[in-house]
Amino acid sequence: EGALAGTLAVFLGLVVGSLTAFTLGRTLCQSCIARRLQHLEWVEVLNAIVATEGWKFVMLARMSPVLPLEAFSYACSFTNVTALGFAVGCFGSLPITFFWVWMGASAESLRMDDDPGSKKLGVHTTLLLIGISLVMFGIIARLSTRRYQEIMDRRIPSVAQQRLSASQEHLSVEA
Repeated sequence: EGALAGTLAVFLGLVVGSLTAFTLGRTLCQSCIARRLQHLEWVEVLNAIVATEGWKFVMLARMSPVLPLEAFSYACSFTNVTALGFAVGCFGSLPITFFWVWMGASAESLRMDDDPGSKKLGVHTTLLLIGISLVMFGIIARLSTRRYQEIMDRRIPSVAQQRLSASQEHLSVEA
């Protein structure tokens, strides 16, 4: 019960914060930062990936336990992903959010004194569930990292080809 309520509260705060960062990036910062970032290769790669994968890439990236979500929200605001697509993609944060909240709740229940009359899980059961959760967390992290790499491997050559074509056009215009 507590882990579910905590997950809902944390997740709602995370989504509101992410949508706020996305909206601020789209409105207040768009023109200033877009000029500075438009020539960076990683921005072109991100744009190309989001153009083909859309909300699916946002969801997949948000499953990563190491991605700074605030920076990612701002970065997405400079792509062509729609606000609705970004909001749907935010659901990728739900498994990670649940994991961290549940781990915190489990650690707290282990810390509390064992009361024979309470309905708490035993120490062995809680440790087993924590172990299973860590394994599942590792599997999700590995699968999302593998999928991200597949997308990057597929998109980077096409972005490089686009940059090469643009450079060749620029050189032919000058000649």
